[in-house]
Amino acid sequence: YYEWLTVGKTKTPYYVTDPVEGELAFAGLYSWWRAPVAEGAEPGPWMLTATILTRAAAGPAARIHDRIPVMLPRSEWDTW
Repeated sequence: YYEWLTVGKTKTPYYVTDPVEGELAFAGLYSWWRAPVAEGAEPGPWMLTATILTRAAAGPAARIHDRIPVMLPRSEWDTW
């Protein structure tokens, strides 16, 4: 993924990857839902919302940004 370091008005992209595995998986949540409607009204379309969980950055990543995605180890991909 890309993270952006902002200094003043200058933004510099950093490509973040796992140097050993190459692939990353982030912890996220999603939900399908419909907006509430008045009694007797037709329901609206289904909506999908999603988010990636984040945590405080540590180590070298903290130099770029104060938050990073929660990354899942490969052993947890199927379980998550």
